Amino acid sequence: METDEIITKYFNGEKLSHAYLLKTNDLNKIIRIVKTIFSLKSPNDDINVLIDEGIYPDLKIIEPDGQWIKKEQIINLQSEFKTKSIYNNKRIYIIKNAENLNKSSGNTLLKFLEEPSEDIIALLMTENKNKVLETIVSRCQYIVLDSNKDQDVNDYSEALSICMLLEDKKRLASIDLINKLDNFEDRNEIKKLFQQMLTIYDDCLLNMYEINHNTNLNQDVFDKICKNNTIKSVEAKLNALIFIIDSIDYNLNLKLLVDKLLIMMFGVD
Repeated sequence: METDEIITKYFNGEKLSHAYLLKTNDLNKIIRIVKTIFSLKSPNDDINVLIDEGIYPDLKIIEPDGQWIKKEQIINLQSEFKTKSIYNNKRIYIIKNAENLNKSSGNTLLKFLEEPSEDIIALLMTENKNKVLETIVSRCQYIVLDSNKDQDVNDYSEALSICMLLEDKKRLASIDLINKLDNFEDRNEIKKLFQQMLTIYDDCLLNMYEINHNTNLNQDVFDKICKNNTIKSVEAKLNALIFIIDSIDYNLNLKLLVDKLLIMMFGVD
């Protein structure tokens, strides 16, 4: 899903979450989201200029001080955000490399997240959700901005066939899926396949939300996958694929990985 489409889906309405965990290391994408949020209440080009210059008082960016994000940085943030917005707007803080929150700084942030203020929004950035403290992840809405979609790959036939295998057999697809994955030479190729599957279900979700987008996928197979799902089931499959993509670097047993994928996609029989 492209950044503009994500902004349309998640950040253009009035019902904003108080905390987001965003899969990306691209601060420019986050700044675009920030500008969208601020413009909801008071569209103002001057605010965008102040943001670009790094001097907008209602936006704070925190990044690791050395190896870790320190407890003192979170305490200072909380202190600064005790006052009301100068512009009578939302106040937003961005935490880069959220996986660098250690137990001390993470617990301090957790208290901030557990008592959300209506006008404060947290945007946490990470490239790997599994490296972020579980207590933090559980308090945030997780959104993938960087799905690692391979723009040069024009053959999604294998990924489509595996998606159809899962749609047809569901939890019973385990052996067939493992046999297919055994044909790949290394985990990078398997990871790439799961990323293509993520793209396919992502396109399904856009189709269900009636958001205009272009897909180069086989239309007949794509339509079958869409018709076989609801928005809720597609979101479950997206979450499962995101988890597996983030986990595969840990060199987990392939069968256990597949079993986990199917459980997350289809539940327990």
